[in-house]
Amino acid sequence: MFEFKHFFRGAYSVNIGLITFKSGKLFLLLQQKEEYPSQNEIGLPGKIILPNEETEAALKKLMLELLGTNDFYRKQLNAFTAVNRHPLGRVACFSYYGLIPFQNIQKPLSSKLSWEPLNNIPNLCYDHNQIVEMILNRFRKGLLRHPRVFEFLPDQFTITDIITIYEQAFSTKIDASNFGKQILKSDLVMPTGAYRKDSGRPAKLYEFNKSAYIKKPKDKMHFNF
Repeated sequence: MFEFKHFFRGAYSVNIGLITFKSGKLFLLLQQKEEYPSQNEIGLPGKIILPNEETEAALKKLMLELLGTNDFYRKQLNAFTAVNRHPLGRVACFSYYGLIPFQNIQKPLSSKLSWEPLNNIPNLCYDHNQIVEMILNRFRKGLLRHPRVFEFLPDQFTITDIITIYEQAFSTKIDASNFGKQILKSDLVMPTGAYRKDSGRPAKLYEFNKSAYIKKPKDKMHFNF
């Protein structure tokens, strides 16, 4: 028979899979670990939750420390509770995923942080590759069912930016003409009157039409390609 105190021998942690879009590519934020026994291994940014600390408060504190901001879209993903997921003992992890516009990051990354291409994630510590796989599934579902793409685009963007995000997220080539027409017909974007010239012909810049999103029924938010 267990003594009552045995039920309190464990810990909780929080981590986040944070995705951004910069220079025409999708990236995931990763962190080089400093704590024993995973020194110098790579994983998702995270921390052990203090006994008197709420999960959301722990995440906000972590993001302020790492990026200088809490101002981005995020949702709790799942709890990862496998008995042997951590080498030091029972650690249940509350995992989140988030989408952040690159220009919203308020401080330079430390040497322990890096943005890694979303389609080339290395082997990670603990069960973080499993967590990343679930993050990618949630991310893709959000792109298909909701206008999640606007959560991490800059304030002004091109239709090509949107198409590029979908192509990279789903590792597929999209019919740019047809998909671009879907986006324009959705009324979720409106022209700014400005243009961006990267190479060749200047591209029209658009912005997210928030009022159309609020009015539009959620069952009409599907994007197909």
